[in-house]
Amino acid sequence: MPIDGIRRCTICGMEVPQTIFWCPACGTMVASDPRHEDVRCEFHPDQCAEGFCEVCSKPLCAECLERRDGKAVCRDPLHAEMLSSWVCVVDSLSEFEVDMVARNLELADIQPRVFFRRAHAGAILAKEFTGGRVYVPRSQSGLAAAAITILLEDSTTIV
Repeated sequence: MPIDGIRRCTICGMEVPQTIFWCPACGTMVASDPRHEDVRCEFHPDQCAEGFCEVCSKPLCAECLERRDGKAVCRDPLHAEMLSSWVCVVDSLSEFEVDMVARNLELADIQPRVFFRRAHAGAILAKEFTGGRVYVPRSQSGLAAAAITILLEDSTTIV
């Protein structure tokens, strides 16, 4: 661990909080973190994961991981396309929050794509690896931001 207590991603340089073992900006695993060894590749369970797909969060070994615009991505061609045409509006460790946002976006006539991290066998041992991501088409990101803002304002007034 660095002397100043701050860990930085070896790929993108982003600060990585001590509470997680992957870079939130590019999906790279923090190899020096002992929890790294608990996570196995989705396609090669005998291999430690080197990163997580930025779209679906599949854990990927070096053979399976590809980089698109500096981000880790699996080999699903739809996911590479999503990095350019969709926007992640929620990345949360709470499955409840992910589900709540997705349902409210649907009520606002926005069709999100939701990816839950628990869906991947390679990440089961990593207790911190929960929650998921909500994506919307880039063309609807402004509408989604407004819907999420309203949702957050409404949730703070509940007594």
